Amino acid sequence: MKSFSLVSISLLLAAATEFVYSAPTARGRAPESIKQIRRRGLEKGERTERYIVVLKEAENRTWGEVFNDMGYDPTDVEDLKATPDFRMLKAFSRSFTLAMHNKEKEGVAALSNIAYVQKDHIRFGAGVRIEDSRFNSVIKPKSKNAYRFPTIARRDGQPNIQTQNNAGWSLGRISSKHTINKNGRDVNTLNFRYTFDAPCGSGVDVYVLDSGVNVNHVEFQGRAKNLFTAFNGDFRDEFGHGSNVAGIVGSRAYGVSKKVNILSLRVLDANNSGSDSNFIEALQAVVTNHNKRKTEKGFVGSVVNFSIGGRGDNDLLEKAFQQVFAAGIHVTNSAMNANEDACTWHPQRYSQNSPMITVGNADIDDKKAADSNFGACVTLHGPGEFIISANNTDNEGISIFSGTSQASPGVAGVIADLMLRFPKLRSNPQAMKEFLVKTAGGNVAGATGGNKILNNVINFDNDP
Repeated sequence: MKSFSLVSISLLLAAATEFVYSAPTARGRAPESIKQIRRRGLEKGERTERYIVVLKEAENRTWGEVFNDMGYDPTDVEDLKATPDFRMLKAFSRSFTLAMHNKEKEGVAALSNIAYVQKDHIRFGAGVRIEDSRFNSVIKPKSKNAYRFPTIARRDGQPNIQTQNNAGWSLGRISSKHTINKNGRDVNTLNFRYTFDAPCGSGVDVYVLDSGVNVNHVEFQGRAKNLFTAFNGDFRDEFGHGSNVAGIVGSRAYGVSKKVNILSLRVLDANNSGSDSNFIEALQAVVTNHNKRKTEKGFVGSVVNFSIGGRGDNDLLEKAFQQVFAAGIHVTNSAMNANEDACTWHPQRYSQNSPMITVGNADIDDKKAADSNFGACVTLHGPGEFIISANNTDNEGISIFSGTSQASPGVAGVIADLMLRFPKLRSNPQAMKEFLVKTAGGNVAGATGGNKILNNVINFDNDP
């Protein structure tokens, strides 16, 4: 029995040894790297879309190590950087953009150090340039002294109240409790009365995220500067949308707050469209500059105008706006022009649960513009039809645009003025939003949601 047991054990050991060292009949394939998945898809000609890839907060390794995990060596990373859709974002979270096909996107999203992957959506400005012969007769100012605004009232504890008798209809409307009495006048005339206070936004920075601004236009009087561009150092306003918007905020003849500082952040291209990654980086530039400005003498506060919108959500864009609000910066946003529920547009829908102020478009008769979006995400309305403002190519010229893009900067201009008059509202975007709704007047016919119209809260019952 003893010898039988020894023989049996010897046979078992031999079998075990043979099993350990013999090659398997079927070897499992090593998982593909992201680099391999990308290459295979590109070779097949699979369609790509641009995405934003956001790393988890706990991921603190170098970018080289992060990309090495995906199968990319340093040379590969340099090749990626050379592609037009690759960009390392310097904003809020560690992230980058890259055009990827679907399998590649799924592979990246499945990595343990990736928080999420979302489309880098394209959005667009919400204003339309108007070519209308009625405006041929509009006289543009030819000298820096073309407009002198006389003081018409001075009251104890009140700002200097001033009037401009050659204003556009939109300015006349926001400084009156009443619907415009046209008296033979129309949208193409500059003979309405605008009542405002003398400080008029002095010390306030208004950040215009748009197609760029013609900062050399005489109407800005040297108060407009370039801060950021997403287009390789090119700050030009090729479309004209941004110059018109900036002029509504703070130009001398056409602006609501005539002494604000205008800071241009070019995020839209020559076709008036741009990507979420552009907006995210621009908003980071806003927060950075705002925090720097807080230490400077005479600084009052900051406002962002974002006359842009589109379809599809993006978590990093929403986070960017949250950080802007947390910094005490106010944001105005156009409701967009599709005659649809604004809550189905982005970032317009954020106004339901944040201090964002989403603005609808009202015409000279206090009616909702036919294409203006509507609904619960609209905070209030502002004048936005046939708005005369600064031109993008002629340093003394005008442009005429219509849309919610023109309604929104009027609100930004009023906020800039209110920040001086009501210090408690300066760094409290939610309180400012509530105050604007409370003090808005009139009743915008045809509007559902936010059906009151902007008022600059000058305690003066002015007939425009």
